[in-house]
Amino acid sequence: MNRTYKLNINGLDDKMEGGIPEKHIVLLAGTPGTMKSTLAYYFLLANAREEEVKALYLTLEQDRDNFMYHLKKLGLDDTAEGRMNLYDLSTTREEWMKFSQGAADESGTMDLETFKRQLETLKTAMGFDLLVIDSLPVVELMFKMKDPREDLFHFFKWLKQLGVTTFLITEMTQDSPKFSKHDIDFLADGIIKLSVVQMSPTKSQRQIQVVKMRGVHHTTDPFEFRYTPDGFEALKIII
Repeated sequence: MNRTYKLNINGLDDKMEGGIPEKHIVLLAGTPGTMKSTLAYYFLLANAREEEVKALYLTLEQDRDNFMYHLKKLGLDDTAEGRMNLYDLSTTREEWMKFSQGAADESGTMDLETFKRQLETLKTAMGFDLLVIDSLPVVELMFKMKDPREDLFHFFKWLKQLGVTTFLITEMTQDSPKFSKHDIDFLADGIIKLSVVQMSPTKSQRQIQVVKMRGVHHTTDPFEFRYTPDGFEALKIII
């Protein structure tokens, strides 16, 4: 029987047949300010603590110190007996160059194959089973791609071969229903959408929706999404 990983969201896990199947690739999509990064880190941390799973959060755009400052203000930290790792590539370009053995071109741009080798090295060193890449749009900007849609297709296929459960954080715009820039939604095994919905002229509400999750019977209803001192919770929307 394949393993599953809980989101650890009270009110939603019981509607997902135990959680996310192992080796799934999940797009965590949403507009700015919807707590995408916080939820992704929380998912890893909860599984590292409670299920003793090794996890890696790879940030390409947020400085580690600033990110951890934000998390600690929410009562989250990286205490999981060494099973939770946060690796920051946003401000360590020099380290990246050493890791990639100078595989950049004259403009300083690196190719996607270099990024894959980096992840393989980290997988060997850390042995993680859960991975968050924050974020997919930065991957598209940071690495050379001749044909982004084709290159991302092969990147998803390669992630499957890496043998880990992966969250790819991606940005949505307020006026577009697209979950990704290059229409690669079909490549993902799951899509979780976070949004801020204007309920009235004076009230907005964060919402979460499991749009799809292959191999899992789940509700596609949106829920009100809150973070409390006890963790995340999903509540029935009252109109």
